[in-house]
Amino acid sequence: MLPPTTKEQIRDAGEFARNREDLVCDEVFTSGTTSLPLVTIRGDREQEYIRKFYSALYNVREFSIRARGLEINNPFHGAQFYVPGPVHQHRIGIFDRGSFEHARRVLTEKHSDRDVSPVCTVIVGLERALRAFAVDTLIKYPDGLETKIQFIVPYAQYVTRRSRRLLETAFGGRVLDRYGLSEVFGGASQSEACGWYHFDPSIVAEVVSPKTLLPMREGIGILLLTALYPFQEAQPLIRYVTGDIVAVTHSRSSRPGEIAIQPLGRNRYSIPRPDGDGWIVVPAEAYEAIDETPEIRRSPLFRDAAQIEDPHAIGHPRYNLRYRDEEGLRNIVVNIEISEEHLHRAGEIVEDLKSRILNNSPTAYNWWRDGRGRFEVVATAQFPADVISYRE
Repeated sequence: MLPPTTKEQIRDAGEFARNREDLVCDEVFTSGTTSLPLVTIRGDREQEYIRKFYSALYNVREFSIRARGLEINNPFHGAQFYVPGPVHQHRIGIFDRGSFEHARRVLTEKHSDRDVSPVCTVIVGLERALRAFAVDTLIKYPDGLETKIQFIVPYAQYVTRRSRRLLETAFGGRVLDRYGLSEVFGGASQSEACGWYHFDPSIVAEVVSPKTLLPMREGIGILLLTALYPFQEAQPLIRYVTGDIVAVTHSRSSRPGEIAIQPLGRNRYSIPRPDGDGWIVVPAEAYEAIDETPEIRRSPLFRDAAQIEDPHAIGHPRYNLRYRDEEGLRNIVVNIEISEEHLHRAGEIVEDLKSRILNNSPTAYNWWRDGRGRFEVVATAQFPADVISYRE
């Protein structure tokens, strides 16, 4: 079995990790959420193959009438690649003044295009962009829009229960998340039937134990992805360490026998067990509780977008998750920054958040109850904030 490959190894290998022969290549950037950014390349031959593959796939299925959707353009990661699909997309940019109002008309009105559904049934975009659009919509329409939307497909960020409620209230339909990495073509889509995420045919996924690095069929581990020719020729990846913690199953999803996952956040922002065999707290357990705490200050997003009325309201909560090993104990600290107008209630907010995080994390609760370490929530303003997202 080949050993896992890390982002640092690929970066150090430079051109030796690439195949540019007889290719014209485009650059794709990661943003460096977990380490220094990585620049990967995609060749023209693989891009042409992808277009032909998906065109043939959807032609075989004979979509006589294409669906109609709304997509918020992704302003990040360098080159963007067109993948054919049975959806006609109305595209908007978050920095384009008036695009939200136009998008609301697109969602609520009927349209007449050849062989395309007259109404929008799907919305796609960066989770943070969809959240910004949803917040703006609910400010103007507190009960949400009356639409024919069936599915809302966010990507690039862990989607909390609060975020799902926000999107579904604003637009109707159901949130079905999309998992992916900018350095890998393809990803995994959340199933409407079971809620687990199933992978595209272009990649091979496996989940390994954080201690032994051996493959797991059930449980919680680290996700590895393999992306090869013909879908990824110029920058192939073999057993690439994503840095993401996931729950994995081969038996509990709607496709028994196939690998299915549920993302739980970045390994970098977790609390590992001292023996390395798993985690005391995975990021999702803390973040779900933190995102439901309106008193926590948020870092602003899209400050240059004129149509964003309150960049802080849609931002990431200011918090981090840390631990210290002292006298045989692994002590856990959750640092949060409370908004100035709520500082007089800091003690109450801290205790309530502690209770909700421990309720989300049975392992952390047992760790604390059994005296193997303290668990503290601290209100402070001097710390580097975590970003739970699995692609930024």
